[in-house]
Amino acid sequence: MATKDQDPKVGAAVADKKGTESRNYDATEHKMSLAELKAKFETGIDEQKPKESKGLSEQEAKNRLLGDGPNAMTPPKQTPEIVKFLMQFTNMFMILLLVASALSFLAYGLDKTEPVNLYCGSALLIIVFLQCLASYLEERKSHAVMNSLKSMMPSQCNVV
Repeated sequence: MATKDQDPKVGAAVADKKGTESRNYDATEHKMSLAELKAKFETGIDEQKPKESKGLSEQEAKNRLLGDGPNAMTPPKQTPEIVKFLMQFTNMFMILLLVASALSFLAYGLDKTEPVNLYCGSALLIIVFLQCLASYLEERKSHAVMNSLKSMMPSQCNVV
């Protein structure tokens, strides 16, 4: 029998941009006939009376669990909170305000007799920081709400 990396039942293992292995799975089982499904997954489907099929034996289910692991999706990697906060500064409007602030500081550096440029640049920096902080906190709240909705989902279901 082929390994998981080569088995067409499991999907092809591919290396992503970081060089780590991830799985791509092209789900086509819904298009297959019962005979094709029976052959592909090595099950005991009764093609004539599929509702009366017994499914896998207890021993076969245990063997597949040991060989293939549990039928569970691995959660995606979490982005660190500091990165989420710093990503707020990549908004085009924030970049525009940062450039305006830099130009204000440059103007103050060229002509120190006009302190209004220093005040303007400082005010823009404070506005950018506060806006990014507010956006980050709002995004964090929305992620918390989404995670609470995820926890309401059942971890198991019955397949009919």
